[in-house]
Amino acid sequence: MIIADPDFPERETVNLVDTAHQGGVRVRIAPSTMDVLVQRADFLPGQSIPLFELRSPTFEGVDFALKRAFDIVVSAFLLLVLNFLKELQ
Repeated sequence: MIIADPDFPERETVNLVDTAHQGGVRVRIAPSTMDVLVQRADFLPGQSIPLFELRSPTFEGVDFALKRAFDIVVSAFLLLVLNFLKELQ
């Protein structure tokens, strides 16, 4: 997927990029379109226009442990709530 519209809303862009990465889709942007995401970009030489490919966000060390713990706690909580709601029916 290539995003080349400089007026594409930032919030929608972040959601679109995250959804694409979750689906295994590579995302490329034209340089001036997404300043907020350029920190995660690698320059792709040899294209007809300059493009950057966005890397998926990675968590390491403490950040990874905190994210993993958060994911597990929230998942467990949601499973409990859904189980409780199922039993009420």
